[in-house]
Amino acid sequence: MLWYVTAKRVNHTHEALSIGSSLGAAMVDMETGLRGCVIAGKEAFLEPYVAGQLTFEQAIAKGLSHVSDNPIQIGRLQKIQTLKEGWLTQHAYASIQLRKQVETGTKTVDEVTAFIEEGHAKRRMDELRGILKALTDAEFKLIAVRTDEANGIASHTTDTTISGAIIVVLTGLIATIVITRSTVGPVTKASNLVHSRQWR
Repeated sequence: MLWYVTAKRVNHTHEALSIGSSLGAAMVDMETGLRGCVIAGKEAFLEPYVAGQLTFEQAIAKGLSHVSDNPIQIGRLQKIQTLKEGWLTQHAYASIQLRKQVETGTKTVDEVTAFIEEGHAKRRMDELRGILKALTDAEFKLIAVRTDEANGIASHTTDTTISGAIIVVLTGLIATIVITRSTVGPVTKASNLVHSRQWR
């Protein structure tokens, strides 16, 4: 039972890592879609950007539920969500609008480039990725600890099973010897007695 609980905890940590991976992939999709739109000037390139937002929101919701017993990880997920929202409102939306204005002739490509080169979006994303790394690093450490616990319990269970089997075999052997002696002794005596009377 203890091994089952520990194995379940290991699986729980693997799921948390999967959620972290989904968040990272969603951010890459959003950046890729935004970059395509800004370069090409066509909204069709925003498809991964839109899909990435949906994946991100689903992963965040799942993550907050999944690590609800871990305040530090909850704090990290909330910070990641805040940084993502800031990236969307202060960089992504603004970049898309600027690019649309280039198409209408009210802005230039140089103005779009200058906005991007200010580096606000990169700094925000670097911070987000740093927190995401801290989140997954913490889960990797838990994996190592919980895997060691599971292996230790499995080893102990095996040792206990083997010891139990040896005790059962020895107990059976001793019982067999005792029963054999208690049965064979009287039978031998009786046989000897009968045999000796036959020769009188």
